Amino acid sequence: MANKGWAYEPHVVSKIEDLQTGKIETVTTQKTVIEDYPKSYYDIINDALIATVDQNNGTTRIMRNPYVKVAAKSGSAQNPHSKLTHAWVAGYFPADKEPEVVFVCLLEGAGGGGVMAGGMAKRFLDKYLEVEKGIVPVQNTPHTEPKNTNSTIQTNGNQENESSGEGIGEERENEERETGETTTVEEQQN
Repeated sequence: MANKGWAYEPHVVSKIEDLQTGKIETVTTQKTVIEDYPKSYYDIINDALIATVDQNNGTTRIMRNPYVKVAAKSGSAQNPHSKLTHAWVAGYFPADKEPEVVFVCLLEGAGGGGVMAGGMAKRFLDKYLEVEKGIVPVQNTPHTEPKNTNSTIQTNGNQENESSGEGIGEERENEERETGETTTVEEQQN
């Protein structure tokens, strides 16, 4: 998707050097067409992936960055060993020009793909920009850290769950609705 239908054949070496003869063989990468769809198809999908980051209600808005346009998709997978799902996010940047980086982040048993895996991928993005581009990450920007909005309150011996819905993965909210169980933020992080 990031390359709009083509890929480079992956290699783990760039050259092979014969230490006895000194001969160097360079390994070249070849561009391969994967799918030949109209450019407009890729543009529509690219815009949708950017919207998940840029829109205030986007599932990967935690990855928003003022210096680079990010395209991403988050998700979750059932975890047979825990109530919390496995969280993942995949994407690329810069999404408004030739992408330099493609990433995938998977966190086992973390719940909420967009918030949990997206938060980890955001740390990678910030570090990449700092090391490779000399851009120091902006601290305390909107939507860069999940909000602590899911808490359990004890009133008259009854537990009540408070949740604003901001910064919380849909998966965790659906799970609580289905089971009727709530957990504190500390329990969710452990």
